Amino acid sequence: MAGLWSLSKVLFGFNQVFLAMALLGFSAAGAGAGLIPAWHMWLGYVSAALLFVSSLVSPYNAEGANRLGPVGLIGWLGWIATYSVTLLLL
Repeated sequence: MAGLWSLSKVLFGFNQVFLAMALLGFSAAGAGAGLIPAWHMWLGYVSAALLFVSSLVSPYNAEGANRLGPVGLIGWLGWIATYSVTLLLL
């Protein structure tokens, strides 16, 4: 059972790559269209970088705690909440 848990942690870590790519794309598109301010764009870029680095080291953190992933996730949650409000106010 422990091996299955480690495998699921690693696979979940690799899914962060796709979340980081979406975060980069939507940050660049929102900034290019003038929908989001510069600080919001940089929050997206930093969060995407943290998620990407976290996904790169996920095989090495299968048994331990990953400290970059939660920080990137918190940044993403703040980014998505702010972006949602921005789009609702259009």
